[in-house]
Amino acid sequence: NTYTSPALIEFALGKRTVAQSFETCRLDRMLRRGDAFREASLRECNLQFSAYLLRRSKWQKLHQWWDWMLEERRGLGNASRLIASLDGNLSTDNTGFNAGKLGHDLEQLEFLASSDGGAGVATDHALPVFRRLSRLFSEHQAGKTSRETVEAQFGQVKPFFNRALHVPDFSDILKSGGLHELLSQGSDYEGAEVALRESGFAVLDDVLTPEAH
Repeated sequence: NTYTSPALIEFALGKRTVAQSFETCRLDRMLRRGDAFREASLRECNLQFSAYLLRRSKWQKLHQWWDWMLEERRGLGNASRLIASLDGNLSTDNTGFNAGKLGHDLEQLEFLASSDGGAGVATDHALPVFRRLSRLFSEHQAGKTSRETVEAQFGQVKPFFNRALHVPDFSDILKSGGLHELLSQGSDYEGAEVALRESGFAVLDDVLTPEAH
């Protein structure tokens, strides 16, 4: 009973682009839900379209949708600092860091750099500035480097902080119909959808088969 409903159907049938479908959803939410920020609509429309496409096993359309959505919310070219979290709150996502988050991100980048597909942004641009920030932050904790020096280096990290630096290409798997082989058939997907709608998050253990790992 909303303007978004035809957009869902037409996108699944390939009659609309992702951008057109989101724009309809965004305008609908501005009118009916009072979304003041585009980021809030990105979150809500993503939940709506994802649930619709997942329930109907529209894997290729879901791939298109998520690729576009990931670029909008976490892409390297996205200068926005507002991210709508699962509880609906809007918060900044790259204006500060802590030791745990920095260590986690650096470990992930080091892993990507050591893998066969690690070339590109992760190794050429992000990894050197993360390494330097980690070193300077450790020196700051030891009283050897000023806070201003650390903050200046974090400015070099910001373009990559909380951004999608490595997104595997699953297009071949989707075209071959092999996605079902990677997903556990015993997982309670319907229960997860209900939990997501009722509490804002869902837990699915062992959703991937050993072959997917």
